[in-house]
Amino acid sequence: MSEMNVQKFHKALSKQGYLCTQEFTDKVYCALSKKPMSITMLIGQAGTGKSFLPETLGDVLKCNVYVKQAYQGMDWDEFVRKHVPDENTKSGIKSIDAELLRAVQESQESKVILLLDEWDKTRISSDSYFLDFLQTGRISVSGQKYQANLDNLIIFFTSNNERDISEPLLRRVKVIEVEHLPVNLVANVLKKRYEKDATGMKMIEPVLKLYYTSMRSNMDKPATIQELCDLINDWIMYTSQNRDPNWEELVYVNITKNERNHLALQKAIKDDEDNKDKEVFDKSLDSDYFNVAVDIDEDEEVDEGIMPRMMKLRNINPNFECSTEDDKEDIYVEIERTDDAYTSAYIEAIDEGKEVTEPQFVGWNTIKSNVIQRSKPYHLREILSEWNKFNRMVNQDGAVVFYEQFVDRDDIISLIENSYGHIRKGSDDKVIFRIYGKDNSYPKKNKKPEINGRWKRNEGCEIVCDSRALTKLQESVLESNWYADRKNYLSFSDMQQNIHDATIRDTRYVQLRSLGHNKNYLNVVVNGEGCYNDELSYHVNLVRSGEAKVKETSRTTTYDMGWAVVQSWHKKDKPNYKSHIVIKERPSTSNDMFSVKLVRGKLGAVQHRIPIFVNMDISQFDKCDRNMYEETSSSRVLVRKDDKGLRTYVINAYDRTVFMIESEDKNNLGLAFDFADTLRDIRDKTLELIC
Repeated sequence: MSEMNVQKFHKALSKQGYLCTQEFTDKVYCALSKKPMSITMLIGQAGTGKSFLPETLGDVLKCNVYVKQAYQGMDWDEFVRKHVPDENTKSGIKSIDAELLRAVQESQESKVILLLDEWDKTRISSDSYFLDFLQTGRISVSGQKYQANLDNLIIFFTSNNERDISEPLLRRVKVIEVEHLPVNLVANVLKKRYEKDATGMKMIEPVLKLYYTSMRSNMDKPATIQELCDLINDWIMYTSQNRDPNWEELVYVNITKNERNHLALQKAIKDDEDNKDKEVFDKSLDSDYFNVAVDIDEDEEVDEGIMPRMMKLRNINPNFECSTEDDKEDIYVEIERTDDAYTSAYIEAIDEGKEVTEPQFVGWNTIKSNVIQRSKPYHLREILSEWNKFNRMVNQDGAVVFYEQFVDRDDIISLIENSYGHIRKGSDDKVIFRIYGKDNSYPKKNKKPEINGRWKRNEGCEIVCDSRALTKLQESVLESNWYADRKNYLSFSDMQQNIHDATIRDTRYVQLRSLGHNKNYLNVVVNGEGCYNDELSYHVNLVRSGEAKVKETSRTTTYDMGWAVVQSWHKKDKPNYKSHIVIKERPSTSNDMFSVKLVRGKLGAVQHRIPIFVNMDISQFDKCDRNMYEETSSSRVLVRKDDKGLRTYVINAYDRTVFMIESEDKNNLGLAFDFADTLRDIRDKTLELIC
């Protein structure tokens, strides 16, 4: 911004049609000068011009603007890759760099703006994916590294406040509140526009009062300048033809546009007439307060129980209704700060490969004076397979949030029956329930620790557990049989063999539904081989060949092969006790690839066939053509073998249909990936499957 001062910058914005106050311009000017990279979060209501600002800056700074529009449930892959039609590929689709990567590459040569619009529509977990990129400008996609020129890349997020932005992300950005234009600025614009029209000038005062009242109302958004001009223009048209304009009708047509907004405007007018003015937010602060440094190690007592606070944060009211609003804060664990709690947080961060550069930010955990907060929920099965970390919490004041996306209503009923729980409110699409812990586990008399849960169709189950009820929750989950492998991780080869033999049982369905639900071809945590790395031939060959980036510690081994990432965990006398396998894209079909052998070995793949899963709507099971799909010994499993060497199993998992696709030839994986791409494309675009 050295080429222009802040006054010239303000004039340049106005010249390009972006109207704002000098104070607002000052904030934007400073944000563009932020080092090491200009990153700004624009927060405000719809219609305030958040998205228009970066687009205008592109004209002012004479640079390209790349816009990525977010939407509900958007996956991380969609920020870096776009799938476009291509008749030259087998699947009819090819993958190209999305706006983010194009902006990063262009920043090497020139200044560029990246706009991530309506960021608050993404999942809370999306915030964490950007943290390293916002700090370093570095990003890795499918094994290829991209590095932005931090001096040239300007990033804007916009948010309508539909959800809170995580604290780690906020630390990396400047936050600018974008408010609707002040009345005096709107007045200046209207006076300039209608200075040569006497009828228009007469309408400015009532229109300004309308604008002022719309800002103080509960309308979806206040009136925009264009809407005010539309109203004035209609008034001018009617009067020029000697007709009497209907003020209320013009307001409805141009400003409120629906009954709810119109009623909100009427109420605001009445409240104003009754002198029921709303309080004005005063941002003034006592400057002397900031002359005293804060002691981050100061110990404070936990005055009240954490469980009620967590219930409020998660918007779960077990006695009445379940809120449909998004989570107010991204807090999923809040536990009394003790040595045990900090130890668990630190070990967990190290095992997940997180760097701990500051002792108060430990992986997903933020260490505060009296509590430790975690910004990521635990998967429910972890209370079985990772009990040691929760065992440290059972005698402390705290609350832990667990999540299981792939349970249906019948699974919830089974959990409640086996734990002697209670349904507080239920329907076909939503169930709110409560389970009580043991009497002797809570320090307060006549009060049992609670486990409160909320299940929503197609969204899964969220459980808020008092830390003193964790043992009860573990017992309840064991009794429910949601996880057939009980305390261990998934025995993937057993499930694959069960599907081959058509002997899949109800206890497998929760885990089966979790396969093939996202943009990855496979994302699963499985039992490890139980032996040391040097005893695994594919590990030794992979290290020597350089086919993967291998990072080894005494606790973990990570293989980044580009098309797939595998991480294994070790403990004393328990080497390779679990593995996390993510297949992101198709590999080469060469049998000589050690990375393919590694994935086969970690999965324990039956007959060395790596299966691909696609999770679809339950209706797809009945749509399968029985002339093409053969019946098996189970009424819930169909199989199809074609002459191209492709084998497809279709499983009725009660509320989902799961496809498992294998290539008969273990060295020709492309067939399975091609068919999986076809199914996923149909699912994502039409939700219809023609078999």
